[in-house]
Amino acid sequence: MNGTHTLNERIARVERKLELRRARTSRHAEEIRTGIGAEVERVRSWMPIASAAGALLFGFAAARRGGRHDAGSSAPVRRGLVASLVATVGMLARIALSPTTRALWASLRKQREA
Repeated sequence: MNGTHTLNERIARVERKLELRRARTSRHAEEIRTGIGAEVERVRSWMPIASAAGALLFGFAAARRGGRHDAGSSAPVRRGLVASLVATVGMLARIALSPTTRALWASLRKQREA
């Protein structure tokens, strides 16, 4: 067959190439999914802490940002205290509801039961 291929041979060769490309594309897609999954898990571990720190900083900034009042007025102090309390409650709620804290409590419960 001196370099000439029948139509069936050419079709079979193209189908093999297509199958190799499909397999390679599928492998690459799986590698990307695995990489993204690992990245999401890494971010999940520190995201609640970063959110709580952001809420605390927001509350601190709100507490520090007060209008100019005379020395006898307690309005800035009261507003700053309320802002700090709101930020602290928000931070505690974020920490308490985070997956990391839930996993910690589940682990502690298992140790207590054992």
